[in-house]
Amino acid sequence: MGFWLRVSKIDRRILFLLMGFAIVLPLLHPLGLPFSVEKSVQDIYDQIEALPPGARVLLSADYDAASMPEIHPFTISALRHLFRKKAHVVIMTLWYAGPPMVQDALDIAKKEFPDLKEGVDYDYLGFKEGKQIVMLGMGQSIRSLFPTDARGIALDDIPLMHDLDKLEQFDLMVNPSSGSPGTREWVQYAQSRYHMKIVAANTAVQAADMIAYYGSRQILGLAGGMPGAAQYEKLTGVAGTATAGLDVLNIGHLLIIAFVIVGNIAYFVTRKRSA
Repeated sequence: MGFWLRVSKIDRRILFLLMGFAIVLPLLHPLGLPFSVEKSVQDIYDQIEALPPGARVLLSADYDAASMPEIHPFTISALRHLFRKKAHVVIMTLWYAGPPMVQDALDIAKKEFPDLKEGVDYDYLGFKEGKQIVMLGMGQSIRSLFPTDARGIALDDIPLMHDLDKLEQFDLMVNPSSGSPGTREWVQYAQSRYHMKIVAANTAVQAADMIAYYGSRQILGLAGGMPGAAQYEKLTGVAGTATAGLDVLNIGHLLIIAFVIVGNIAYFVTRKRSA
C-alpha cells in the first residue's frame, strides 16, 4: 500500500520532467522506431518515381512557419526526390509567408545536387497574391501572372520556361498545404479544369478533409501531418526531422498511456484499502 500511496501522491513536476526527457532525447538521438507506410503516401512516391527525366512538375508550397513541423519535411523530401529523378521543377507559393519556406527547403535539398542550375533544372517563380484567381489565370497563361521569376528574370529568358505557359502542360503537381488557398482550391479550380495530376501533403487536421479527394482520385497521393512526412522520408531513404518527430510522438504517447495505467492502478488500490 505504501508504494501505491506514494505513486498516487507523486509530484506532478516529476511527470513533466519525464515528459520533457521523452521529447528532447529522441530529437537529439533518434531511435528509429519502426512504422508502416500508408498506401496514400506510397502513391505519392510512386507518382514521382514514375516520372521520366525532364518531366515538368509544379510545386506550390502553400503554408507558413506555423506548419513547418508537419509540412516542411515533406517539401524537402519531395524536392530531393524530384531532383533525383531529374524532373524540371517550377516552384511557387500562394501564401505571403511562403517564400522563406521555399528558400529553406531549396537550400537543404540542393546540397545533394551541386550541379543543379536555376532556370534550367528548376525555377522559383515567387509569391503571387490572388488565391483562386491566380490558379485560374495560370491555366490560361503563367506569364500573365508571373512575367518574371523571383530573381526578376523574364520568363521568356529562362530556358526551363521557354515553351511552358499553362497548367495543363505539367506532368504532375505537388502541393504541400496547410490551409486556404491550398489543396482544396487546387482540386476545385485546377484539377479537372486543366487535367492536372495532383499529389498533396497536408497538416493532420486538413488531411482529414482531403481524404474524400484522394478516394475519388482527384488527388493521386496524400500525406497527412508529421506521420505522413516521416513515411515519405522512409520511402526516399533520407530520414529527417519528421522521422525524429515521429519518435517523439510515439515515446510521448507511450509515456502518457503508462501514466494513465499506473495512475488508475494506484487509485483503485489505495481506494480499496482505505475503504
